[in-house]
Amino acid sequence: MTEKRKKLIDTIFSVTWWAVFLSLFALVFGIISAKIKGEVPKIFGYSVVKIITPSMGKEIPVGTYVLIKETDPEDIEEWDIICFYSDDPAIKGYPNLHRVVKPPVQIGDKFEYITKGDGNAMEDSVTAKSDKLIGRYVKSLDWLGDLSDAVNSKGMMVFVFVMFVLSIGITRGSLCSFSCS
Repeated sequence: MTEKRKKLIDTIFSVTWWAVFLSLFALVFGIISAKIKGEVPKIFGYSVVKIITPSMGKEIPVGTYVLIKETDPEDIEEWDIICFYSDDPAIKGYPNLHRVVKPPVQIGDKFEYITKGDGNAMEDSVTAKSDKLIGRYVKSLDWLGDLSDAVNSKGMMVFVFVMFVLSIGITRGSLCSFSCS
């Protein structure tokens, strides 16, 4: 392999590694920033929320991760499942995922939604407000629970750390030092 080709391959791997690293850094920074503000992180208009109460019954049980798509408030319809920051005193400011059970009511340029958890006997006592809307439920991400459990294990953390250290070593040193004489 010529010296020029070695440098080109090293440059390609180095640029790729830094692009991936900086993208992951930006992603993590965005997630941490949203968490500090007490918000649900959004990436390209989508959020992932973990269900922690049984209010949605068997359709979306506790422990399920769900995909939420940012949606214009006027596009929300009766029977949609929405995610919103609650004004209910018991969970004020926290994300809530419930079904819209009556047609939305427009008040000025804002909307209010009567919601209810599928597993609850009664409608919510406090309406959901369009200015606190996170988005509309898209689907459950059943596989994400398993992935979360795996990522949170000590063995996986050690593996990720070792792979990170190795990737730095590979991009910092010459790739050919492993395969060329």
